[in-house]
Amino acid sequence: MICDSPLYASVGVGSKYKTIRDKLFCNCNDIFNDADIVIGNFETVVYKPKSKSLKEMQMRCPESVVKDLKKAGFSILNIANNHCMQHGTEGFQKTRNILEKCGIKPIGIRDENPYMITVSGVELAFLSLCIHLEWYEPEHILYENRIERILREVKDLRQKDPDMIIAVSVHWGDEFAAYPSNAQVALAHKLVDLGANIVLGHHSHVFQGIEEYKGAVVVYGQGNFVSDMVPEICKQTGIVKVEIDEKRNITYDIIPFFINNDYVPAQTDLEWFQERQSALQGVLAGKYTDDDYWNNISVGHAASHNAFKTFFRKNIMKYRMGISLKMIYDFIIRKTRRIIGTTTDGRVSSMDPAIIEAINNYDHIQMPN
Repeated sequence: MICDSPLYASVGVGSKYKTIRDKLFCNCNDIFNDADIVIGNFETVVYKPKSKSLKEMQMRCPESVVKDLKKAGFSILNIANNHCMQHGTEGFQKTRNILEKCGIKPIGIRDENPYMITVSGVELAFLSLCIHLEWYEPEHILYENRIERILREVKDLRQKDPDMIIAVSVHWGDEFAAYPSNAQVALAHKLVDLGANIVLGHHSHVFQGIEEYKGAVVVYGQGNFVSDMVPEICKQTGIVKVEIDEKRNITYDIIPFFINNDYVPAQTDLEWFQERQSALQGVLAGKYTDDDYWNNISVGHAASHNAFKTFFRKNIMKYRMGISLKMIYDFIIRKTRRIIGTTTDGRVSSMDPAIIEAINNYDHIQMPN
């Protein structure tokens, strides 16, 4: 998220970028340079704002940022996420085109074939999926959002080549969840059962646990790596280093980072990651119900809102006047709607029902006997 995220418009990473660009990846350059492939989730739109309003300033960056990402070592970026069309179809297409122009492969475009690449004699396929409801362009979805199609793609790839390494990037889950839902685990396992070797999850803004399942590696939540979100749980992050040997065995290592107050990720200890691993083991053991999951999200949301309100009060004079007034206005409107009972907020996630329905539909279609 090399941009100003919604709550930090005019004071976030995008606004600070010119002053931090030379040191943003200074603590991970060696790690990226040693890798054959560097992949991440690009939750930013390459877009030139038409005004300095709240809507226009958030979740966008100039083309120069993509050039810097290429220089840092990124080779593949997922663009199938819930902000990819925030600035319309034009913004989505421009983001795709600029990535390709700069030599970074964008994945997650609707109806595109998997991205295939061979490294040291090993053939790899990359697919991507976003299963969030589209808020910005619901009638013009240009990214891949069909679970059943990706399940079929994975199965077809595996049948065609038993030795291929298949990696699936998935934008799923709920913000501020410290561990995945039971439905996410079911989808991850289904992907692996059909042939996936690596599953890379994102959206929660929290680094969740990593599971080794049937020889595959599942990263349930990659968290933030570049972001202006201030809750501590959103600053705990890391690089997952995946290694594939000549026999196609897959191992991983986690290199923990923490995003400092200058928005620069720096290496740290593993204590917080061990807490996430423990929580994930609880999910895999059936310890947490769906209600437990929602309670965890509620706690995370409350902590995030409190952290933001503290930040906003301390830094209100740093915001552009028009943006801070619009944010205060929006807050009052939301508060009023909650009081009078007309808010559309609720604890209904589109994710879990969509996942379960897709898996059931796939099983019904593929295995009628």
